[in-house]
Amino acid sequence: MPDARYMARMERVLEVRVRQQRKARRFTARRLSGVAVALLASTACFFLLKAATLAQLGSERFDAVAAPVAQGEGLPALRFWLAGPDPVSRLLAEALSPGVTTATGTGMRDG
Repeated sequence: MPDARYMARMERVLEVRVRQQRKARRFTARRLSGVAVALLASTACFFLLKAATLAQLGSERFDAVAAPVAQGEGLPALRFWLAGPDPVSRLLAEALSPGVTTATGTGMRDG
């Protein structure tokens, strides 16, 4: 049977190791949550900027700018997929500027 002092020392050493591992796991969890928050914030900004552009230009002009690009392949198609009109941007544009004509045809824009 090991000495009592030896066992007490081993327990302290193991406790320190456990604390270090828990701290490392918390750091990783914080880093992952930070990355997730940054990704969500970037996505929200992306859709808000598209919606603001749609609200400023109007649906017809926004579609006219994006439509010729949709015919291409490769990078132009990717550009259309990213910058083209989508339901989320149209909904946000309607909220930003109620006069914007959306995909459903509601709303009127003067001028």
